[in-house]
Amino acid sequence: MAHMCPKCGGEMKSLVRSLSARVGPFSVKSFLPAELQEYNSIEVRVCAVCGYMELYWLR
Repeated sequence: MAHMCPKCGGEMKSLVRSLSARVGPFSVKSFLPAELQEYNSIEVRVCAVCGYMELYWLR
């Protein structure tokens, strides 16, 4: 199911990434504030036409 951009009506491309990915000895999650520690991944949706971006924190 393709998502539509609320700004221009273009197609939104979606990318989901885990927050437990490691960057050297650190996990990405360790750099987040305490309020966001409960989330395990993030979904980024970007419009292919205008560049509008939405972020969704996933548990």
